[in-house]
Amino acid sequence: MKKAKYRIGKDCCYDVVLCTTENRRVDMDVTGALLKHEISFTKSEKRLSLIERIRRRGPENIFVISVNRNEYFKARRAIKTLSPGLQRRLSLNAI
Repeated sequence: MKKAKYRIGKDCCYDVVLCTTENRRVDMDVTGALLKHEISFTKSEKRLSLIERIRRRGPENIFVISVNRNEYFKARRAIKTLSPGLQRRLSLNAI
């Protein structure tokens, strides 16, 4: 019997930034919506410098949520299910 060779697709490890937010509660709601729709994601937290904090008026951290580029539009539809108040606090990236 011949063994089958498995190949990894071209889009395997390419993540794109879905959105960023400065609010922890909004971050938890977005990740909850992504988990509800079974979308894999990566979440990271970036600490801002003093100059950036002054320019943005306050937040110490920014939360960055990334998804695989094959699931990007599915993730955007999952975010559309959130309330408009939460959507206004997100900074969505456009591909």
